Amino acid sequence: MEVWILIQEDRRSDTDAVPYDSYGKALADARSLIKSMGLDPDQKGDEHHPPEELGEQPIGELMEADGWVYFFQYGESHIRIIKRHMNGVIE
Repeated sequence: MEVWILIQEDRRSDTDAVPYDSYGKALADARSLIKSMGLDPDQKGDEHHPPEELGEQPIGELMEADGWVYFFQYGESHIRIIKRHMNGVIE
């Protein structure tokens, strides 16, 4: 069984991880979380941050190999979704 884990790594607070049974639910909550911080999930940079520091970022080869499926950077912090298999099953 696949599971998606929404992780928020914020430099001002503890890391939080929440499991979901679908990517769609995890992504919807990630976008809601981003909005709750006063940010736009579709944003690409602003007057203070270049696009590589604020907004959805591309998933690199090593990130993809580790199960990353979504990555939103905001300054030194980020929100990501990773895909895992329940009970450690490796396919």
